[in-house]
Amino acid sequence: MNYGYIRAKTPEEYDEMAKALAAEHAIAAFFSDGESQEEFPAGLTELLETLEPRDVIITQSCTALSTDEVTLQKIIAKIRKKKCAVRFLDLTNHGMENPALRALKAKQTQRWC
Repeated sequence: MNYGYIRAKTPEEYDEMAKALAAEHAIAAFFSDGESQEEFPAGLTELLETLEPRDVIITQSCTALSTDEVTLQKIIAKIRKKKCAVRFLDLTNHGMENPALRALKAKQTQRWC
């Protein structure tokens, strides 16, 4: 199954992102969080617990999962442990220069991680 994950500041921003994802991908369900300082916000935690092998998370960019290198690596490890994948639709760096994101971008040539 494909699951959408959105991190939005406002309900309007969420609606816009959800509409764009739904128009291009068969999304079974959406999970979302607002701005949060938590390493694993509630929506992301719920999504990770929902995953079954071969499921795919579709999100706008890696920064939706986390803006912190260490946390991003933890999230990706949890996704891989569940034998799932994540697809980032925007592969730009968003100003984040660190080795983990460069490595993720390199793996994204097939758009999978």
